Amino acid sequence: MNANAKQKIVQASSKDGRHLREEYSGRGMFGKTCLAIDCDDPNDVIAEVGVKNAKIDNMGKKWVVYWPGCCPVRLLGEGLPRIAYSTYRSASRPQQPRSD
Repeated sequence: MNANAKQKIVQASSKDGRHLREEYSGRGMFGKTCLAIDCDDPNDVIAEVGVKNAKIDNMGKKWVVYWPGCCPVRLLGEGLPRIAYSTYRSASRPQQPRSD
């Protein structure tokens, strides 16, 4: 995936109600990570970005649109903003069951 496609993904994530994930591992990715956007309407994100091979997952209240093969490591040095990885690691950790 080229830098222009990554730029489109990053720009699309900047709209209200959307959140960029640099290290998303979707279904069937077996631990590999890629760029993803949390959103309310995946069809809007896919249409806006216009990058082929987008996949979607339902996260309960929101959706995540991700692009397998869009390696987040390649973001560095291509003039795109670096997002703090710790934000995504903490957000992607499984919630501990409540003991009510």
